[in-house]
Amino acid sequence: MIIFAIMMIQIFPGALQGAVAVPPSKSFSIRALVADYLAGGGSVLQGLSDCEDVLSTQLALKQLSMGKPVDCGESALALHLLAPVAALRSCTVCFGARGSLSNRPLHALVEALARFGAIATPPERGFPFEVSGPLRAGKGVLEGRWGSQAISGLLMALPLLEGDSELCILDPVSLPYIELTLAVMLCFGVYAEAVPNPRGASFRYLIPGGQTYRPTEVTIPGDWSGAAALMAASAVSSATFQGHGCTIKGLGSPHAEAPDCIVVKVLQSAGVVCTHVGADWNINVPRGLTPFVFDLMHAPDLAPPLAALAAYIPGVSLLKNAYRLQSKESNRGAVLQQILKQWGVKTTLEGGELAVYGGGKVALPQGAVIESRNDHRIAMAAAIGAVGAQSPILLSGASCVAKSYPRFWEDLASLGLRIQKIA
Repeated sequence: MIIFAIMMIQIFPGALQGAVAVPPSKSFSIRALVADYLAGGGSVLQGLSDCEDVLSTQLALKQLSMGKPVDCGESALALHLLAPVAALRSCTVCFGARGSLSNRPLHALVEALARFGAIATPPERGFPFEVSGPLRAGKGVLEGRWGSQAISGLLMALPLLEGDSELCILDPVSLPYIELTLAVMLCFGVYAEAVPNPRGASFRYLIPGGQTYRPTEVTIPGDWSGAAALMAASAVSSATFQGHGCTIKGLGSPHAEAPDCIVVKVLQSAGVVCTHVGADWNINVPRGLTPFVFDLMHAPDLAPPLAALAAYIPGVSLLKNAYRLQSKESNRGAVLQQILKQWGVKTTLEGGELAVYGGGKVALPQGAVIESRNDHRIAMAAAIGAVGAQSPILLSGASCVAKSYPRFWEDLASLGLRIQKIA
């Protein structure tokens, strides 16, 4: 096994072939851990992810149960799920953060807590972040355009209150992630009803109170976000070297509770043949790649792999609602533009639309270095770009992929990509 606990690697162009299994879903794992905590423990979580965000969540839950300050590491999801859970009690809980989470905006979380009676540190003060309960059952209206994580946190906590609650979300985004939250809750015997508004861009969630989470046995599904990077890399390889692509194992069929499974439809629109065989997907580009258009509204994490793929597609590919890229582990819109410029690929970012003017070739000046900005999705995008590049790519901060996909570099190496440790 190749160990990449390092800061810089050199990735050499080359064809990919063979099969690789995707890691367990980070998003599902974290939600299942929180649900098990609310059930009092005792669940069997088969195939739990061992990525850094999941390990941080496990530690945070242990600290919360012991009444200690809670360190969420770099996991924004852990913070947004655990803050409402902590607010179930009449006490104050202090949350800490590390790395990129220290600079993530908190206003949506503060507003969500306030709508149901909890008090939190003013968002401009950042960390340490204090939350004081108790939450109170009732009705609340929230702006959904800032993301889904605080909404998911409320949905998981509110069923435990004595009274019924109603949550109205205006202009919701990342709806598949909310559906994932509801699906995980249902596995543990807790439910909320989603009521779309046919006349406007809003959702209501009706949340009966007095519910109880029950320990259960759950198998963690494959991670479609990580798979998207592998699929895009395989597509670049197949198109560049006219090979048969790779097999991505362990995903199963796309479904509503699988965020980012829409990547299959995007790839197909770009000329990629995605063949579903059992739980596996074969990726191939028999007749070349074509430009695509994709709306990031409900799947912003697909921007890095799709932008890297677009660099290899002659013509203009469009990523709409790119404003959603500003508040991730990095300002992904700006970072992707910088990286693609290094590759010699023109981009524009206007009116919330990222346009990639692909030319079919990627090349960096001799000695140029791509900075991951400690963003796991950016590091993966760099790997996609390297597959068909005209020269090797240097990547700084490669180890950040451990946040969601610890074996990413080992898995790419198993498919034949040559990766050399520099430092």
